Amino acid sequence: MAPWYRDFQVTPGKVDEYTLDDFLKMLEKSLNNFKAPCSDPYIMAEYRKGYFNDEEKLEEFKAICQQIINPLPQFFSDYF
Repeated sequence: MAPWYRDFQVTPGKVDEYTLDDFLKMLEKSLNNFKAPCSDPYIMAEYRKGYFNDEEKLEEFKAICQQIINPLPQFFSDYF
């Protein structure tokens, strides 16, 4: 799951501190958003099966963030 998917509230540097519970809350808030629920059948099917309820998925998410999201303030300092 890429950190820029849907409305994830990902802040550079903060994801490193996420626990599995934080990660799952972020997913819940984004995928089950009352105003704009996720309509991606593949993501929702895996979400319902518990695919993301795993430390390994959290670590993969963190690794992507470290490579892509964490460096962003260097390039877009006015945005962050």
